Amino acid sequence: MDHSSSTIKSKRTLSKPTWILSAVLPILLILLLGFLKAHPKILESIFHRFTIPVRSALTQLTSPIPFSLTEILWILLVFWSILHIIRGFWSILKKKEKGPALFIRMARVAILGLWLLAGLSWLWNIGYYVPGLPEALHLERGDISDENLEQTALYFAGILIDHADDIRRNEAGLFDHQAKDFFPEAPTIYDPLEQAFPVLKFPDANPKKLLLPKVQSYMGFSGFYSPFTGEANINTDIPLSSQPFTIAHEMAHQRFVASEDEADFLGVIACLSSGRPIYVYSGALAGLKMLAGPLGATDPQAWSAIAETLPAEVAADWNSSIEYWAQFKTPLEEWSGDVYDTYLRSQDQELGIRSYGACVDLLVNYYSSDILVNPYSE
Repeated sequence: MDHSSSTIKSKRTLSKPTWILSAVLPILLILLLGFLKAHPKILESIFHRFTIPVRSALTQLTSPIPFSLTEILWILLVFWSILHIIRGFWSILKKKEKGPALFIRMARVAILGLWLLAGLSWLWNIGYYVPGLPEALHLERGDISDENLEQTALYFAGILIDHADDIRRNEAGLFDHQAKDFFPEAPTIYDPLEQAFPVLKFPDANPKKLLLPKVQSYMGFSGFYSPFTGEANINTDIPLSSQPFTIAHEMAHQRFVASEDEADFLGVIACLSSGRPIYVYSGALAGLKMLAGPLGATDPQAWSAIAETLPAEVAADWNSSIEYWAQFKTPLEEWSGDVYDTYLRSQDQELGIRSYGACVDLLVNYYSSDILVNPYSE
């Protein structure tokens, strides 16, 4: 009887060399990426031969699933990790297991975390160290003049003025198009850009609505892309006027755009070039918000003059977004922002979380150039 019990236990316990290998291998993979930063050509080759095919396949596999597989998997992972460790404590209290057994349980969770970090390194972080969107699309990313900044802001304001009446509104005058009005259009909004820039071509994929969107709001996120499933996950609790642009932003990440400023830029021009009024309006609203800060800082009078031309409906959508996010200014949101900022800086994104505002030079240079794709015209 004792011998049988011992045999069963040994089958459930990994040998010491296996434990060491399972912990060391992901660490080596993480360190390898750091080492290869000095060899960008090798990283670029790996990115195109491994990262892109794997992530593309994952997106095609998960796109038909009508919910966020990412969210389900993360919930299960968190619950399993917590319960696995709690069960270890409980077994010790009940004297079913000894102290080392708890250590083994905690080691399992830690090793799983290391493998997730290794996967993140080669499915996502590698994208920070290969040529970015400006290089791929041959876009300028240099200094911008105050005049061009103002003209670009006027351009975006004009789009909002002309499209304000095309948007269905509720009794409060707010954007009232529901998810069913713009989620089905999402897979094709990049079509005009794909025709002009074949490097952006990507299989049609459905964005995913989160089941627990408000959790993301408390963390300060309007959506996120998962390289483990290839899904663009959308926080549907945020104001409706922001959701179409958020979809376009996360779908930019699907197209292997890593940095947030470049995803912001691509999301805006995808919306404006799509020809879909709902997306055009949402993209123009997001773009003008990005331009407002720099213009207001360099020429407050110019920004005030532009702001005064915006219809009351546009101002209502603008203020609704500010009011929405104000309620989530909590220690959790600040902590989440600090963690994400640290993560971005660890990947050589020098501006950290402030890189969200760094797309302004891309927007101004693009809309001051002659390479517009299906540009909005008055």
